[in-house]
Amino acid sequence: YTHLEALGRLLCGLAPWLELPADGSPEGEQRARFAALARRGIDAATDPVSPDFMNFSQGSQPLVDAAFLAQAMLRAPGALWRALEPRVQANVVAALKSSRVIRPGENNWKLFATTVEVFLHRAGERRDDALLFEGLAKHRAWYVGDGMYGDGPEFHWDYYNSFVIQP
Repeated sequence: YTHLEALGRLLCGLAPWLELPADGSPEGEQRARFAALARRGIDAATDPVSPDFMNFSQGSQPLVDAAFLAQAMLRAPGALWRALEPRVQANVVAALKSSRVIRPGENNWKLFATTVEVFLHRAGERRDDALLFEGLAKHRAWYVGDGMYGDGPEFHWDYYNSFVIQP
């Protein structure tokens, strides 16, 4: 799982920077270089014939990391999604759809499934409304006030509100 975890979480963090407008500054040149490398990584990670194809469906952890990759492309649609070749876009869609076999527990994982569905919808694909709306409904029910959500029916204080639930 670690490969998809590294890719998804790294790109999720870099996405807002990668999405900044192109410019001729040294930073802008680096940003363009890193965006191109990110797209090459996405290609290798989602191409089923690539030796670097990543696991999107075996075990449960890939649901989390597929959602971080989806969130990265939602945060940087120009740099990370629309700039992909159609072949790569099709591979990304297939890889993310393959994560649908993983059923989230009664916790923040519901939002991971929701995030994948939001991305698929934004990409023009048919979404799974059950996965999309279950995460939203559960978190609405788990709201405890002051911008905080329970990580499931029981509230506990951890970093998930800022790292998963709010984004």
